[in-house]
Amino acid sequence: MFNKTYLWLVEIFDNICYNIGIIKREVENMPIDLNGITTADEFFTKLEINLDDVPPVDVVNICRKLEISIEVADMSKYENEYGSGISGALVSTPDVTTILVNNTESPVRHRFTIAHELAHYVLHRDHNSPRESFISFRGAWSNPEERAANRFAANLLMPEKVLRKHHAEKILPLLWTLAEEFNVSQATMRYQLDSLGLRYYAA
Repeated sequence: MFNKTYLWLVEIFDNICYNIGIIKREVENMPIDLNGITTADEFFTKLEINLDDVPPVDVVNICRKLEISIEVADMSKYENEYGSGISGALVSTPDVTTILVNNTESPVRHRFTIAHELAHYVLHRDHNSPRESFISFRGAWSNPEERAANRFAANLLMPEKVLRKHHAEKILPLLWTLAEEFNVSQATMRYQLDSLGLRYYAA
């Protein structure tokens, strides 16, 4: 009797563990709900990114969390069709999402392009319609969506509270030093410092 009861309990326990394992895997594989996110700060909170580890922000790891692949690509064929100055593109289909970055540009430019396309993915893709395809090119033109994506990207790569902290710690806030710390171009750092009203010195 004892042996039968023991085996029965073991079987129940095994079933519980098995079901917990299934639930855990399903939860871990659930897509991150990005609906309603309008700022980089909200995005950091949703992805549980610890800003104490910043700078620099690891945009590649963020893409990995969102199951977005990154491909360094020859953009000339797209430039022939859509015009010159294309730094990258976001291509999102029902099955896969990819960020393309121009293979002729620098690593810091790649980082901003990735952040910019992530902004389009968060702000402009309809996450209520996951079966919808979406494509966006980062080019030289300017419109409200592009400006919003640039603003989001800047705040993603150079979070305000982190940048203010690093800026305040410096006796002489040099533009190139801050750009190097956050792994962005000096032009990108200048844009963010100017937008925040922070004084700096350029070489």
